[in-house]
Amino acid sequence: MKTKCLIIIASLLLGNNTYAIHHNENVPLSKSIHIIPQPLKLEQKSGAPFLLTPKTNIVFTEGLKPQAQYMQEVFARSTGWDLKTRQGKTKKGIFLSIDTIKVPKAEGYLMKVTEKHISIVAHDASGVFYGIQTLLQLLPPSIHSQTRQYDISWTVPPVCIEDA
Repeated sequence: MKTKCLIIIASLLLGNNTYAIHHNENVPLSKSIHIIPQPLKLEQKSGAPFLLTPKTNIVFTEGLKPQAQYMQEVFARSTGWDLKTRQGKTKKGIFLSIDTIKVPKAEGYLMKVTEKHISIVAHDASGVFYGIQTLLQLLPPSIHSQTRQYDISWTVPPVCIEDA
């Protein structure tokens, strides 16, 4: 217990996010995930992370073009990449959609991250926005930079997150 407290204090003082709110004793410390506010459900999956590249597409369903453009703008500032956005469906890249059956609560979302795909399914456009905010927390902190960052591996760990 004393060691765990020291790790938390050191992490806070040094700005190190290796110890997270979602720390699970069965998960190595370096693989912990830190999201604020804490989602209703967060399940870490096995497998390789999703790697954001200049060829990653942001695909959206009808009515979500503003959310896709917002994501594109945030990524462009820090990565220097103008990711393509388009309406439709995809099994690769980032997919934004609305499904009130899968996500019955207003402003809720379900995010699944695999090696090839990030899916944010929400009850409404607000839920997609909140899902994007969670996604940004899963990327390296440099994603919030106002200038292009070099030598960053833009990866997202494989997870399943539900929140509302």
